[in-house]
Amino acid sequence: MAVSPIEMLTPTLAWQLRSCPHAVGLRQPYDAVQGQQRRNPPPAALGKAAHSVLEHAFTDVGLDEDLPNGWFDETWDAAVRHERTSCTDTGPPQTWRRFSIVKRGTRRAVTELRALALASGAQPIVEKEKTWAEGKLAGRPDLIFAYQDGSAEVVDFKTGSDAGGEPPESELHQLSLYAVLVRAVYGLTTKTLRVVRCEGVGWSRSVTERDVDLVYRDVLQRLEAFNRNFSNTEPLATPGAPCAHCRQVLDCDVVWSVRPDSLTVVDGLLSSVEDEAGALSLAVQTDVGQLLVVGCPNRPVKVGDSVRIAHLRKVSEGAFRWQPDRTQMSWK
Repeated sequence: MAVSPIEMLTPTLAWQLRSCPHAVGLRQPYDAVQGQQRRNPPPAALGKAAHSVLEHAFTDVGLDEDLPNGWFDETWDAAVRHERTSCTDTGPPQTWRRFSIVKRGTRRAVTELRALALASGAQPIVEKEKTWAEGKLAGRPDLIFAYQDGSAEVVDFKTGSDAGGEPPESELHQLSLYAVLVRAVYGLTTKTLRVVRCEGVGWSRSVTERDVDLVYRDVLQRLEAFNRNFSNTEPLATPGAPCAHCRQVLDCDVVWSVRPDSLTVVDGLLSSVEDEAGALSLAVQTDVGQLLVVGCPNRPVKVGDSVRIAHLRKVSEGAFRWQPDRTQMSWK
């Protein structure tokens, strides 16, 4: 199945593209078809319910008013009932893993963020997904605090626990892209990124426009590379199957096959496998005879396996060398 070009990135997809373009490529054809039809596991269903409650906390009741008694429990129960219809676990929500933890954490986040907005004089913005077509970005920050001086704070609520230490790079990356989107859509300059956690310690960090622009430029470059190099290619790995060796498609040595008209490809059956100082030398029986490929990464492969090895450098007649910076290899 061919990989479709990516026309629009969300912050989450942008991070996936950065960490594993191969996984993004394998999912592309399926997301377009299944999309919202997928049923959510309990953690995802709880997360959606929690974010719905957080949204209502800023749209149902003004900041200068106290939340009515019973408001949280009623809103939480309604959100959970709604998400239960598309949850993979049809049992009572109270039995779902982390149910009590997420409920307590959401209650705490609602109180904390309403108090923060009131004390800082911020105007909360809670809206549906926004798209910046020219910038190829789409997304929906959980919460934006807008200030009269044109600055903003981007807030994200995480229903998981913290890993300790510094803010995870993935979260900084995600919120930086939200900051780019906030500037493009609302004309606000984000000065602070903040994560509030359901469990554990959140974080906040000051950022500049230069900080977020560096992240954004890197994302656009990766998007361009993905679309340029992997449109109209066919992955040989099984969609959804984990690959313990894949780092990034641009230097992945396991999972992709590429059109042979643009590079040198060896395609055939392994007739011998030799391990030489941790690197494999593979004899491959092809339609044009037996070819030798040396310097391949050490992988669990055996005689008789069908392989395609691409991006090779020819070193002599009938012999090729694996290029660590470009080679892509697939076991069929």
